[in-house]
Amino acid sequence: MTMCHRVKLPLLFASAALFTGLLTAHKTIAAPYRKLYVFGDSLSDTGNVFNASQQYLGTGAPPSPYYQGRFSNGPVWIDYLAQTLNLTPTPIATVGSAQSSPQPASDSVNFAFGGATTGTSSAVNAAIPGLQTQVAEFKQRFATQPADADALYVIWLGANDYLSGINRSGASLQEPDPSIPVQNILKAIESLYQSGARHFLVANLPKLGETPLVQREGAAAVQTLNRLSDRHNQLLSQQLDELQQTLPEADLIRLDIGRLYQQAKADRFFSDLTTPCYNRTTGTICAQPDRHLFWDSLHPTTAAHRQISEHALTLLDRQPAPQPTSFPLGGLSAIGTLGVLAGAGALWRLKRDRKKEK
Repeated sequence: MTMCHRVKLPLLFASAALFTGLLTAHKTIAAPYRKLYVFGDSLSDTGNVFNASQQYLGTGAPPSPYYQGRFSNGPVWIDYLAQTLNLTPTPIATVGSAQSSPQPASDSVNFAFGGATTGTSSAVNAAIPGLQTQVAEFKQRFATQPADADALYVIWLGANDYLSGINRSGASLQEPDPSIPVQNILKAIESLYQSGARHFLVANLPKLGETPLVQREGAAAVQTLNRLSDRHNQLLSQQLDELQQTLPEADLIRLDIGRLYQQAKADRFFSDLTTPCYNRTTGTICAQPDRHLFWDSLHPTTAAHRQISEHALTLLDRQPAPQPTSFPLGGLSAIGTLGVLAGAGALWRLKRDRKKEK
């Protein structure tokens, strides 16, 4: 299997209907990976929180003007990446539990939930699956077969671990220890590796203090979150280097979001790096979303997501093509109305657990 060259995605248009049509009609390339599995939070959630809240509460979150259950004004980076690779990861909340509907081996799945941390649950509610629970759900779903060694496994979490531990007045309630989220990420990689996974795309964090959410809380909060983000990235880089030595067959691709964010500032990809396009208080939307880095006070615009995807595709182009291989099976889941988000996760897990009992 050969690695295909990166294909540029179409420019974003203001009309959602027109953009959707272009995305559907856009030429795809043969996938260098056979499947795509996604583990993450709201930055990679392509409908899990929305589907769960809509099914169990009767209303999807986040609602319009958020785009089709994404935490943005259009497709997120996983949408762009998957579409170019000609892969379609289905949200796990749509698929259902492993017990109720076994997943076909040929399908890709997105396990990312908005609000997730690198631990077992969410920064919003313990019922929403964190990274460890997302990985456990993956392993349960494919318990009878090895993890696909020719698939790409995306892991991007950590922001909620830090944002949830900081008092908005700028003081620390209990300042998070960056070594814990980093160890959680490594634990997830090792677990997937032992099950047969070999190709990982692992993202670090931007400077969280630069988000509008933190900026409006003052200098102390900004300094604390930026320091934690930097320390997280340093530790993650160091420990991925060490992990590479212990997992020689692992393909650990680093998606440096921290550097990409600084590059966006230096190269002026966006004319507005600080003002959210969408004001949730007034309900107003800016005239030129593509010129804004942030859609709301925390999440990027779809134009920014497209930049992330382009960078990720560049990295994948530099990697040797995965060779068909079989491995033995090793050992065996804050935005909008928080109540809706928490309730959706609780009901989703309740249904899953009840089906396990049957």
